[in-house]
Amino acid sequence: MDDIPNVLSRLVKNEDSTTEMLCGLMSFSPVRDAVLRLFTENKITCSEVHSDDIDTQFDTKTHGRPDLYISNDKCTILVEVKTGKGTSLTHNQPANYIEWLERNMGNTAAYFVALVPEGYIHNDVFEQCKVRKSEKVSFNLVTWEKLINCVESAELHLLNVYVADFLRILKKWYIPVRIEISYEEVTKMFDKNTASGLTKLMKTVDEVIDKLQVNIEGIEIEPSRSKRLWENGEYGCYVKYKQENVLWFGVWHTYWQDTGKPLGYGISDTWNQLIVKKFRNLYPNSKKFPYNKTKSFYMCDIEKSMFQDDNSVNRIVEILSPIIEQLKDALNN
Repeated sequence: MDDIPNVLSRLVKNEDSTTEMLCGLMSFSPVRDAVLRLFTENKITCSEVHSDDIDTQFDTKTHGRPDLYISNDKCTILVEVKTGKGTSLTHNQPANYIEWLERNMGNTAAYFVALVPEGYIHNDVFEQCKVRKSEKVSFNLVTWEKLINCVESAELHLLNVYVADFLRILKKWYIPVRIEISYEEVTKMFDKNTASGLTKLMKTVDEVIDKLQVNIEGIEIEPSRSKRLWENGEYGCYVKYKQENVLWFGVWHTYWQDTGKPLGYGISDTWNQLIVKKFRNLYPNSKKFPYNKTKSFYMCDIEKSMFQDDNSVNRIVEILSPIIEQLKDALNN
Protein backbone atom coordinates (compact mmCIF):
# COMPACT_ATOMS: atom_id res chain seq x y z
CA MET A 1 0.00 0.00 0.00
CA ASP A 2 2.89 2.31 -0.86
CA ASP A 3 1.55 5.77 -1.76
CA ILE A 4 4.77 6.84 -3.48
CA PRO A 5 6.25 3.95 -5.49
CA ASN A 6 9.84 4.25 -6.63
CA VAL A 7 10.36 2.40 -9.91
CA LEU A 8 14.12 2.88 -9.70
CA SER A 9 14.29 0.81 -6.51
CA ARG A 10 14.06 -2.28 -8.76
CA LEU A 11 16.79 -0.98 -11.07
CA VAL A 12 19.36 0.83 -8.90
CA LYS A 13 20.73 -1.81 -6.56
CA ASN A 14 24.52 -1.89 -6.74
CA GLU A 15 27.66 -0.06 -7.80
CA ASP A 16 27.27 -0.66 -11.54
CA SER A 17 23.56 0.21 -11.77
CA THR A 18 24.09 3.31 -9.60
CA THR A 19 26.88 4.48 -11.90
CA GLU A 20 24.75 3.85 -14.99
CA MET A 21 21.89 5.85 -13.46
CA LEU A 22 24.17 8.77 -12.60
CA CYS A 23 25.59 8.69 -16.11
CA GLY A 24 22.09 8.69 -17.59
CA LEU A 25 20.94 11.60 -15.43
CA MET A 26 23.93 13.63 -16.59
CA SER A 27 22.25 13.82 -20.00
CA PHE A 28 20.15 16.57 -18.37
CA SER A 29 22.28 19.71 -18.50
CA PRO A 30 21.35 21.02 -14.99
CA VAL A 31 22.41 17.69 -13.46
CA ARG A 32 25.52 17.51 -15.60
CA ASP A 33 26.51 21.04 -14.62
CA ALA A 34 26.06 20.40 -10.89
CA VAL A 35 27.96 17.10 -10.94
CA LEU A 36 30.83 18.46 -13.06
CA ARG A 37 31.21 21.45 -10.77
CA LEU A 38 31.25 19.12 -7.77
CA PHE A 39 33.81 16.80 -9.37
CA THR A 40 36.14 19.59 -10.51
CA GLU A 41 35.60 22.20 -7.80
CA ASN A 42 33.77 24.53 -10.22
CA LYS A 43 36.46 24.40 -12.90
CA ILE A 44 34.43 22.45 -15.49
CA THR A 45 30.77 23.14 -16.36
CA CYS A 46 28.14 21.64 -18.66
CA SER A 47 28.99 24.21 -21.33
CA GLU A 48 32.30 22.39 -21.78
CA VAL A 49 31.03 18.80 -21.61
CA HIS A 50 28.25 17.28 -23.72
CA SER A 51 26.30 14.20 -22.64
CA ASP A 52 27.98 12.24 -25.46
CA ASP A 53 31.32 12.87 -23.74
CA ILE A 54 30.28 10.72 -20.76
CA ASP A 55 30.40 6.93 -20.59
CA THR A 56 30.76 4.08 -18.11
CA GLN A 57 33.21 1.17 -17.71
CA PHE A 58 35.83 2.66 -20.02
CA ASP A 59 38.54 0.11 -20.86
CA THR A 60 41.98 1.70 -20.58
CA LYS A 61 43.48 -1.56 -21.97
CA THR A 62 46.45 -1.44 -19.60
CA HIS A 63 45.35 0.41 -16.44
CA GLY A 64 41.96 -0.99 -15.51
CA ARG A 65 38.36 0.04 -16.10
CA PRO A 66 37.13 3.19 -14.25
CA ASP A 67 33.41 3.36 -13.50
CA LEU A 68 32.73 6.74 -15.10
CA TYR A 69 34.69 8.29 -17.98
CA ILE A 70 34.32 11.89 -19.15
CA SER A 71 36.49 13.00 -22.04
CA ASN A 72 36.70 15.58 -24.82
CA ASP A 73 39.24 18.08 -26.11
CA LYS A 74 38.94 20.17 -22.91
CA CYS A 75 39.03 17.65 -20.07
CA THR A 76 39.59 14.00 -19.13
CA ILE A 77 37.94 12.78 -15.94
CA LEU A 78 38.09 9.28 -14.48
CA VAL A 79 35.66 8.55 -11.65
CA GLU A 80 35.91 5.57 -9.34
CA VAL A 81 32.53 4.85 -7.72
CA LYS A 82 32.04 3.02 -4.43
CA THR A 83 28.55 2.61 -2.98
CA GLY A 84 29.46 0.55 0.10
CA LYS A 85 31.64 1.73 2.97
CA GLY A 86 33.49 -1.57 3.06
CA THR A 87 33.96 -2.17 -0.68
CA SER A 88 37.54 -3.12 -1.50
CA LEU A 89 39.88 -1.43 -3.96
CA THR A 90 41.60 -3.21 -6.86
CA HIS A 91 45.30 -2.76 -7.60
CA ASN A 92 44.35 -0.20 -10.29
CA GLN A 93 42.60 2.06 -7.81
CA PRO A 94 43.65 4.80 -7.75
CA ALA A 95 47.36 4.83 -8.63
CA ASN A 96 47.07 3.18 -12.06
CA TYR A 97 44.22 5.47 -13.07
CA ILE A 98 46.26 8.54 -12.21
CA GLU A 99 49.23 7.13 -14.10
CA TRP A 100 47.01 6.50 -17.14
CA LEU A 101 45.71 10.07 -16.99
CA GLU A 102 49.24 11.45 -16.85
CA ARG A 103 50.14 9.50 -19.98
CA ASN A 104 46.94 10.06 -21.97
CA MET A 105 45.51 13.43 -20.96
CA GLY A 106 47.15 15.29 -23.85
CA ASN A 107 46.45 19.00 -23.57
CA THR A 108 43.25 18.53 -21.56
CA ALA A 109 42.61 19.25 -17.89
CA ALA A 110 42.82 15.90 -16.11
CA TYR A 111 40.94 14.82 -12.97
CA PHE A 112 40.67 11.69 -10.91
CA VAL A 113 37.55 11.62 -8.72
CA ALA A 114 36.66 9.14 -6.00
CA LEU A 115 32.89 9.08 -5.37
CA VAL A 116 32.41 7.22 -2.07
CA PRO A 117 30.23 7.19 1.06
CA GLU A 118 31.32 9.15 4.11
CA GLY A 119 33.48 6.93 6.29
CA TYR A 120 34.68 4.76 3.40
CA ILE A 121 37.22 2.37 4.95
CA HIS A 122 39.90 2.94 2.29
CA ASN A 123 39.80 6.74 2.35
CA ASP A 124 43.40 6.67 3.62
CA VAL A 125 44.51 5.38 0.20
CA PHE A 126 42.80 8.31 -1.52
CA GLU A 127 44.18 10.75 1.03
CA GLN A 128 47.71 9.54 0.21
CA CYS A 129 47.05 10.52 -3.40
CA LYS A 130 46.22 14.02 -2.21
CA VAL A 131 49.47 14.22 -0.26
CA ARG A 132 51.61 12.96 -3.13
CA LYS A 133 49.83 15.22 -5.63
CA SER A 134 50.30 14.74 -9.34
CA GLU A 135 51.52 17.84 -11.14
CA LYS A 136 49.25 17.05 -14.09
CA VAL A 137 46.21 15.38 -12.52
CA SER A 138 43.84 17.00 -10.05
CA PHE A 139 42.38 14.71 -7.41
CA ASN A 140 39.04 15.17 -5.67
CA LEU A 141 37.38 13.02 -3.03
CA VAL A 142 33.59 13.45 -3.28
CA THR A 143 31.09 11.76 -0.99
CA TRP A 144 27.58 10.66 -1.91
CA GLU A 145 26.40 12.83 0.95
CA LYS A 146 27.92 15.89 -0.79
CA LEU A 147 26.24 14.86 -4.02
CA ILE A 148 22.88 14.57 -2.24
CA ASN A 149 23.34 18.03 -0.76
CA CYS A 150 24.32 19.38 -4.17
CA VAL A 151 21.16 17.98 -5.79
CA GLU A 152 18.91 19.29 -3.04
CA SER A 153 20.53 22.72 -2.88
CA ALA A 154 20.06 23.21 -6.61
CA GLU A 155 16.53 21.72 -6.37
CA LEU A 156 17.40 19.30 -9.16
CA HIS A 157 14.92 16.77 -7.77
CA LEU A 158 12.19 19.09 -9.05
CA LEU A 159 13.53 18.68 -12.58
CA ASN A 160 11.86 15.30 -13.21
CA VAL A 161 10.80 12.07 -11.54
CA TYR A 162 14.05 10.29 -12.47
CA VAL A 163 16.21 12.69 -10.48
CA ALA A 164 13.68 12.72 -7.63
CA ASP A 165 13.55 8.92 -7.36
CA PHE A 166 17.34 8.59 -7.61
CA LEU A 167 17.70 11.14 -4.82
CA ARG A 168 15.23 9.18 -2.67
CA ILE A 169 17.33 6.03 -3.11
CA LEU A 170 20.58 7.82 -2.24
CA LYS A 171 19.04 9.42 0.85
CA LYS A 172 17.71 6.06 1.96
CA TRP A 173 21.21 4.62 1.65
CA TYR A 174 23.29 7.44 3.08
CA ILE A 175 21.26 9.89 5.15
CA PRO A 176 20.52 8.62 8.67
CA VAL A 177 16.89 8.96 9.69
CA ARG A 178 16.28 10.63 13.03
CA ILE A 179 13.90 8.41 14.95
CA GLU A 180 12.19 10.21 17.80
CA ILE A 181 10.60 7.85 20.32
CA SER A 182 8.28 9.20 22.99
CA TYR A 183 8.36 8.11 26.63
CA GLU A 184 5.00 6.36 26.16
CA GLU A 185 6.30 4.49 23.11
CA VAL A 186 9.43 3.38 24.94
CA THR A 187 7.30 2.16 27.86
CA LYS A 188 5.16 0.05 25.53
CA MET A 189 8.24 -1.16 23.68
CA PHE A 190 9.73 -2.58 26.87
CA ASP A 191 6.48 -4.23 27.92
CA LYS A 192 6.61 -7.97 27.16
CA ASN A 193 2.86 -7.90 26.53
CA THR A 194 3.52 -5.72 23.48
CA ALA A 195 5.63 -8.44 21.87
CA SER A 196 3.23 -11.23 22.71
CA GLY A 197 0.23 -9.16 21.59
CA LEU A 198 1.84 -8.40 18.21
CA THR A 199 2.74 -12.06 17.75
CA LYS A 200 -0.83 -13.15 18.45
CA LEU A 201 -2.17 -10.47 16.11
CA MET A 202 -0.09 -11.86 13.23
CA LYS A 203 -1.09 -15.43 14.10
CA THR A 204 -4.75 -14.36 14.09
CA VAL A 205 -4.33 -12.97 10.57
CA ASP A 206 -2.70 -16.22 9.39
CA GLU A 207 -5.41 -18.39 10.92
CA VAL A 208 -8.23 -16.29 9.46
CA ILE A 209 -6.65 -16.43 5.99
CA ASP A 210 -6.34 -20.22 6.17
CA LYS A 211 -10.00 -20.62 7.20
CA LEU A 212 -11.28 -18.24 4.53
CA GLN A 213 -9.46 -20.24 1.86
CA VAL A 214 -11.11 -23.48 3.04
CA ASN A 215 -14.59 -22.15 3.81
CA ILE A 216 -15.41 -20.02 0.76
CA GLU A 217 -15.76 -21.59 -2.65
CA GLY A 218 -14.21 -20.12 -5.76
CA ILE A 219 -11.92 -17.54 -4.15
CA GLU A 220 -8.16 -17.13 -4.35
CA ILE A 221 -6.13 -15.73 -1.48
CA GLU A 222 -3.13 -13.56 -2.37
CA PRO A 223 -0.99 -13.01 0.74
CA SER A 224 0.43 -9.51 1.16
CA ARG A 225 3.22 -9.32 3.70
CA SER A 226 5.59 -6.38 3.46
CA LYS A 227 9.25 -6.79 4.34
CA ARG A 228 9.10 -3.38 6.00
CA LEU A 229 5.80 -3.30 7.85
CA TRP A 230 6.60 0.13 9.32
CA GLU A 231 6.92 1.77 5.89
CA ASN A 232 3.21 1.89 5.08
CA GLY A 233 3.41 -1.89 4.95
CA GLU A 234 0.80 -4.54 5.45
CA TYR A 235 0.42 -8.05 6.81
CA GLY A 236 -2.68 -9.61 5.37
CA CYS A 237 -4.23 -10.74 2.10
CA TYR A 238 -6.23 -9.82 -0.96
CA VAL A 239 -9.29 -11.98 -1.57
CA LYS A 240 -9.86 -12.52 -5.30
CA TYR A 241 -12.82 -13.85 -7.24
CA LYS A 242 -12.82 -14.28 -11.01
CA GLN A 243 -9.37 -12.67 -10.98
CA GLU A 244 -10.80 -9.50 -9.40
CA ASN A 245 -9.92 -8.13 -5.98
CA VAL A 246 -13.03 -8.25 -3.79
CA LEU A 247 -11.66 -7.63 -0.26
CA TRP A 248 -8.49 -6.77 1.60
CA PHE A 249 -7.99 -8.04 5.16
CA GLY A 250 -5.15 -7.65 7.63
CA VAL A 251 -2.83 -5.25 9.46
CA TRP A 252 -2.07 -1.99 7.63
CA HIS A 253 0.61 -0.19 9.58
CA THR A 254 -0.20 3.37 8.52
CA TYR A 255 -3.91 2.89 9.16
CA TRP A 256 -3.15 1.37 12.57
CA GLN A 257 -0.88 4.27 13.45
CA ASP A 258 -3.50 6.82 12.37
CA THR A 259 -6.63 5.26 13.85
CA GLY A 260 -5.42 3.00 16.64
CA LYS A 261 -7.17 0.06 14.96
CA PRO A 262 -4.70 -2.80 14.31
CA LEU A 263 -6.91 -5.09 12.23
CA GLY A 264 -9.37 -4.28 9.48
CA TYR A 265 -10.82 -5.03 6.08
CA GLY A 266 -11.82 -2.97 3.11
CA ILE A 267 -11.72 -2.29 -0.62
CA SER A 268 -9.84 0.10 -2.88
CA ASP A 269 -11.81 2.72 -4.77
CA THR A 270 -9.76 1.79 -7.87
CA TRP A 271 -11.13 -1.76 -8.01
CA ASN A 272 -14.06 -2.99 -10.13
CA GLN A 273 -16.82 -0.45 -9.55
CA LEU A 274 -19.36 -3.22 -8.97
CA ILE A 275 -17.32 -4.20 -5.90
CA VAL A 276 -16.90 -0.60 -4.78
CA LYS A 277 -20.61 0.15 -5.09
CA LYS A 278 -21.63 -3.04 -3.25
CA PHE A 279 -19.20 -2.49 -0.39
CA ARG A 280 -20.22 1.15 -0.01
CA ASN A 281 -23.87 0.11 0.13
CA LEU A 282 -23.08 -2.50 2.78
CA TYR A 283 -20.90 -0.13 4.79
CA PRO A 284 -21.86 3.49 4.11
CA ASN A 285 -19.94 4.56 7.22
CA SER A 286 -16.68 2.87 6.19
CA LYS A 287 -13.70 5.21 6.59
CA LYS A 288 -11.87 6.54 3.54
CA PHE A 289 -8.11 6.19 4.01
CA PRO A 290 -5.73 7.79 3.24
CA TYR A 291 -7.71 10.98 3.57
CA ASN A 292 -7.89 13.42 0.65
CA LYS A 293 -6.16 11.04 -1.77
CA THR A 294 -7.26 10.18 -5.29
CA LYS A 295 -6.53 6.50 -4.59
CA SER A 296 -7.89 5.36 -1.24
CA PHE A 297 -9.36 2.42 0.61
CA TYR A 298 -12.74 2.24 2.33
CA MET A 299 -11.97 0.57 5.65
CA CYS A 300 -13.89 -1.18 8.43
CA ASP A 301 -12.37 -2.26 11.75
CA ILE A 302 -12.23 -5.47 13.71
CA GLU A 303 -13.17 -4.12 17.14
CA LYS A 304 -11.25 -4.66 20.38
CA SER A 305 -14.00 -6.81 21.89
CA MET A 306 -13.42 -9.40 19.17
CA PHE A 307 -9.94 -10.16 20.51
CA GLN A 308 -11.32 -10.80 23.99
CA ASP A 309 -13.48 -13.63 22.65
CA ASP A 310 -12.19 -17.16 23.30
CA ASN A 311 -12.78 -18.02 19.68
CA SER A 312 -11.74 -14.76 17.99
CA VAL A 313 -10.50 -16.39 14.78
CA ASN A 314 -13.87 -18.04 14.04
CA ARG A 315 -15.70 -14.85 14.99
CA ILE A 316 -13.67 -12.84 12.48
CA VAL A 317 -14.24 -15.49 9.80
CA GLU A 318 -17.99 -15.28 10.54
CA ILE A 319 -17.84 -11.52 9.90
CA LEU A 320 -15.81 -11.71 6.69
CA SER A 321 -17.43 -14.75 5.01
CA PRO A 322 -20.86 -13.22 4.28
CA ILE A 323 -19.20 -10.00 3.11
CA ILE A 324 -17.08 -11.93 0.61
CA GLU A 325 -20.13 -13.89 -0.58
CA GLN A 326 -22.07 -10.69 -1.21
CA LEU A 327 -19.13 -9.16 -3.06
CA LYS A 328 -18.88 -12.32 -5.18
CA ASP A 329 -22.57 -11.93 -5.99
CA ALA A 330 -21.91 -8.39 -7.19
CA LEU A 331 -19.65 -9.81 -9.87
CA ASN A 332 -22.03 -12.68 -10.74
CA ASN A 333 -25.15 -10.56 -11.24
